[in-house]
Amino acid sequence: MLSADGYTVVHLSRHCGMELGKDVLAIAPDGTPCAYQLKTAAGGKISLRQWREEIGKQVFDLVTGRIVHPSINSEQPHRAFLVTNGMIEEEVSRAIDDMNRNWQLAGQGHLRLETIVRGQLLEMGRRLDTSLWPSELTSIQKLLEMFLMSGDEVLPKGTLAALLEETLPFRERTAEAHHRWRVARGLYPARRSFVPWRLRNFLRAKTMCPKSRHGLSTRLTC
Repeated sequence: MLSADGYTVVHLSRHCGMELGKDVLAIAPDGTPCAYQLKTAAGGKISLRQWREEIGKQVFDLVTGRIVHPSINSEQPHRAFLVTNGMIEEEVSRAIDDMNRNWQLAGQGHLRLETIVRGQLLEMGRRLDTSLWPSELTSIQKLLEMFLMSGDEVLPKGTLAALLEETLPFRERTAEAHHRWRVARGLYPARRSFVPWRLRNFLRAKTMCPKSRHGLSTRLTC
């Protein structure tokens, strides 16, 4: 969705100790760095309890901590967004407003937390319509064929190549921004198609090294 609006996504977090509240880093069309913290709304709404126990400290780091990435000027002020798939309770809205107001009164008006909630996400998806997901029947069929495999098979390179050819704009002559969006949109279903093999590799690694001192992440960032 960001790519469709002309943003350049430069980083997706793997949720390590260096994250500092920033799940996604992007550069806006006007060159402004943007940082996003993604949160699931328990019960459909972010409650004051969830804000106090989980989110508040993270969004403080999101807003105040400088962005550390070679593609972004860390000295340039950035915009900070809390993104949720639900809504925000009134008390949380007040807490966010108080936090932003305190920064303003302290002469730090460049520090501000903005929000993107469920309704805004749905509107962004509605504007993209079928561009959000491959609509060609053959593409969906190939995607499902790969997704439903066990992961023990040899990767079907022919099916994967056909899926990429149908979803990536290899033969189109379009504006650069639109071209970048089409590439991002095409790679998403391709990434999903690798789920069985990624899961199989994860389980195999965990079986072989159950007590690795480095640990194994149980997240499948698909």
